[in-house]
Amino acid sequence: MLQQRDMIQLKSMTTHEHAKIAFKNGFYIEGLQILHGNLEISLRILIIMIRKENYADSREIEDLLDEFNYLRCTKLLFILGYIEKDTYDKLKEFNRWKNFIINKMLLHVFKDDVPTISTEQYEKTFLLGEILNEQILHLLETTHQDLDA
Repeated sequence: MLQQRDMIQLKSMTTHEHAKIAFKNGFYIEGLQILHGNLEISLRILIIMIRKENYADSREIEDLLDEFNYLRCTKLLFILGYIEKDTYDKLKEFNRWKNFIINKMLLHVFKDDVPTISTEQYEKTFLLGEILNEQILHLLETTHQDLDA
């Protein structure tokens, strides 16, 4: 039987707080990945909420959504009219910059140079991720309220 010392316990903080702490402490990859992961999960939840309004087969939908990545969820929500073009474009921009930064920082293992990313670009990308997380969280709340009404 596993003992408490053998278990990883997540601190009681929001995902956003965790990402900010990681960023502040220089764990740049972790900060961006947390923001990106939280956005992807939030987009999936929004799709599930929309689907539950129409059908009762939510478990099957959840299983299908496991195959949908960040961009597929973003595209689907845009096609269905749940996110505006501006938000869609910003979600794609955040994903593009996140991938650029993460790839540059991780792929240096195969190169002779040490990667660098401008502080300005990293902060701009991180801020965009924070803003998008807030927007999608607000959309989740309003969609939930609309479905309950």
